[in-house]
Amino acid sequence: MVTVRRDSSHAPEMDVNWSGAPGWKGSAHPDYRNFAFTDLPWTEFTDLGLEVGSSPIKCVKISRSRQVLRIEFSPDFGANANEPVFAKRYLINSLRRRVGNLLSGGKARREYLLGHRLIRLGFLTPAPLAWAIAAPHRIFENPNRPTGYARAASFLLPRGLEHAGDLLHWARSGMTDQTPYFYPSLAAFLARAHEAGFYHDDCSGRNIFVAPGTLFESVPPASRILKSFAVLDIDHGRVYPHPIPTHHRAVNLFQVLRSLRKTGLKSNALRIQFLREYLRFAGLDPQADMRKLGKIIDRVAHRKMGMKLIGK
Repeated sequence: MVTVRRDSSHAPEMDVNWSGAPGWKGSAHPDYRNFAFTDLPWTEFTDLGLEVGSSPIKCVKISRSRQVLRIEFSPDFGANANEPVFAKRYLINSLRRRVGNLLSGGKARREYLLGHRLIRLGFLTPAPLAWAIAAPHRIFENPNRPTGYARAASFLLPRGLEHAGDLLHWARSGMTDQTPYFYPSLAAFLARAHEAGFYHDDCSGRNIFVAPGTLFESVPPASRILKSFAVLDIDHGRVYPHPIPTHHRAVNLFQVLRSLRKTGLKSNALRIQFLREYLRFAGLDPQADMRKLGKIIDRVAHRKMGMKLIGK
């Protein structure tokens, strides 16, 4: 179980006891201060889509670095609220990552703090409800004792987020062909996000979602553009106190263009038009900055894919 220690000068702190071993800490929304991360059936999942128990718990992501469960009925694990939530378990599979987690507080804490900061800035992203991290002596435990949990150095609990599908879903289904303002709106969103200082380390078509009810009958005004799309998997992102550097802009634009190069933005002409719209919404020079961004994007594309996305 998870118990919360309150302090007037800090966020709620959690002490998690698993098998009688203290030494976990974190922060939690009051309704989730007793959420038992380690009671979830993590080791029962071997593949995506599997459901466990009478109240469905579905595995939606599993890899060497993380595991994500969707939980329909969270009171079964100590929550005082009944809503769909996602539980993320970050795995530590190398000494470098163990030391990095020890020094930084772990991916769960970074994503928790960044999520709240983005929400304050007006972005749509799953609201973080709780995080927990193992104390240093647990991070360096033998990963085979106890099975599974010593390697899971941190946990995150974000709220579910309603959406109308990610960029790839829209492009593959043909909906972008029926909405002429879709890509200008996406360009405006990226420009506004970058001007606000937000850099997403994995700005792919699977991590940007369309907000429900968004029609794209025109490009939303600056006051509403951040509410037209939602961002997920932000644990490697960051927020600068100023508009992000040109290289970071180019990396995010490359990630979007690479995701959509076989669907909505198939041709070189369409990709160039998308960049021109981005530059216009960002208030940048359509000539000098186009050449600069194009060169960096093609340099990254050549390194990652062995080909160019902008130049011929």
